[in-house]
Amino acid sequence: MLATERGEENAKKLYKYHRVGGYFIFLMLLATIAAATQTDFNKNVLGIQLWAIIAASIITLVGILPRVRLAKFGWLAGQ
Repeated sequence: MLATERGEENAKKLYKYHRVGGYFIFLMLLATIAAATQTDFNKNVLGIQLWAIIAASIITLVGILPRVRLAKFGWLAGQ
């Protein structure tokens, strides 16, 4: 087996974890933005409303969730 073939196999094994990590980080990003609306700086200066961030997050998730392919996760798809 060539070194490049072995490297490609290893990359494919890590891919599902990379995808799961990316989706998790994205959800944490949305949660962080929502939590930031409750800071004193936002309340006193910016005035960004929590409902607006939640609405934008829902719209974003509606666009992203249909693109999630559970079959690419392997162990999450029951394989």
